[in-house]
Amino acid sequence: MKGMCNVIAINNSYQIAPWADVIYGCDRVWWQWHELNVQEHQGLKVTISRNAALKYDWITWIRGEATSNGLSKKSDYIVNGEIGGYQAINLAVNFGATKILLIGYDMRNINGASHWHGDHPNRQRPYWGTRIKHFKNMLPDLKERNIKVINCSPGSVLDAFPMGNLEEELK
Repeated sequence: MKGMCNVIAINNSYQIAPWADVIYGCDRVWWQWHELNVQEHQGLKVTISRNAALKYDWITWIRGEATSNGLSKKSDYIVNGEIGGYQAINLAVNFGATKILLIGYDMRNINGASHWHGDHPNRQRPYWGTRIKHFKNMLPDLKERNIKVINCSPGSVLDAFPMGNLEEELK
């Protein structure tokens, strides 16, 4: 797994980053909603959902640890953290990332929508407050592994990581 990924598109983000190396979706139902659009994607498709991986043989399953604390100590597992963005950071670490730039991690409702693409078909909305707190749980593991995470999402309320400017960070 190490060294094979530069961009992970989480859920619907594949729509604005179709060139992403990886599409990550944690929920079986999300894969069901997007099956026709993502099946032919040339990159890796990864999920923590065993049911999704069993249903779609073109999805790679990674085991999840049912916790919101830190990062997995095993390179073929990721910590759940209750949200795909948390899981994707752990996945990037598993790929060998030493610097992770977060884009689109605003973690708030904007103009009544809980996601940039609007609501999911089931209209389920994440409770951002609890999930935002979970990100701080990974800070000791990130520090121990000398991994830098920078939030390049203007207006983000995710305060676990330093804020940065995407253009500057890519230089």
